Amino acid sequence: MTARPVRRRTALTAVGAGAAVLGLGALGRPRPPRPGARRTGDAELAGRLAAICAGTAVGNVTAAVVTPDGERFAGLGADRHTEVEIGSVTKTTTAFLLARSAALGAVSLDDPVRDHLDVGAGDYTLLDLATHRSGLPRLDPRPAAVGRMVLSNFLRTDPYAADGPEDVVAAARSVGRTERGEVSYSNLGVALLGQALASATGSAWDELLRSRLLRPLGMDATTAPLSAARLRAGAPHGRTSTGRPADPWTMAGWAPAGGIRSTAADMARYVRAVLDDALPGVAAGELLEPRFDAGDGRRIGLAWFSTPYRGRTVTWHNGGTGGYATMLALDRAARTGVFVATDVAADVDAIGFRLLTELAS
Repeated sequence: MTARPVRRRTALTAVGAGAAVLGLGALGRPRPPRPGARRTGDAELAGRLAAICAGTAVGNVTAAVVTPDGERFAGLGADRHTEVEIGSVTKTTTAFLLARSAALGAVSLDDPVRDHLDVGAGDYTLLDLATHRSGLPRLDPRPAAVGRMVLSNFLRTDPYAADGPEDVVAAARSVGRTERGEVSYSNLGVALLGQALASATGSAWDELLRSRLLRPLGMDATTAPLSAARLRAGAPHGRTSTGRPADPWTMAGWAPAGGIRSTAADMARYVRAVLDDALPGVAAGELLEPRFDAGDGRRIGLAWFSTPYRGRTVTWHNGGTGGYATMLALDRAARTGVFVATDVAADVDAIGFRLLTELAS
């Protein structure tokens, strides 16, 4: 089970990468990705991960499993400290910042976004943005932005690198009034949510992230660099689904929708806080509990999706960038969670769901 809108984004990236392969064919085709051969971490879990990934093109994989008994880590060509782009799993942290800002009285979930940003005729609320019910499109619909997206996919660069917070607001303003109410996945909507929270609190989204979530949870290896210039020295790059190197996605003003870089070790801290209802200043249920129907049997809370799966309810979010794919899945009843990431733009949703259902008691 996957977040189909996220998969469409990954598909768009794959189309762009495919065009690049045709255009640069004279340089030779890259070697297709394979699961990493070197096993790390918990031997039993690494063996299980290798069996699940056999025959796929997932590349180097890192995974964390969080249960009531503790945390386990394993990797194929990567380990718990390997830095990855978590992509749209970032959206769950922006939803947390919304709930935390509401708890502190800086905003209300029912605030019209235009109370905080100049979005023109748009009458959607902060809650609409967090639940993908604003009616905003998935991406910036302006022709120049569409052209940049196509070129970035061809060149395997960050398609959001040139767009600051003001560009996110301008993209939303260009849409005008929308048809609210139906869940329709929107990167633009969650990017706008992050910028609305920044406006309402007087702190940039990345500083809110650090001060309200990362520091309290001790997620010291997790960053939101916003630009390539702010990447850590030696920051790893991922690969497209065909194995070509892809530039990092730091995402600038769009970072609230997908710009975090983290590790399995840090993501285990996040998963533990969610499962143990230990998020700083926010009840986990405020985020996870489904509020609206999202189609295909799914429901959505504040950014988090819930899906019935093999007799249990799985609460989850996945992510994909030009060079990475991730899956974070929770079985709240079993107090078990799984985070899986690969350095290839290849879907790992099924891997996450399978690990979770095999390991949750």
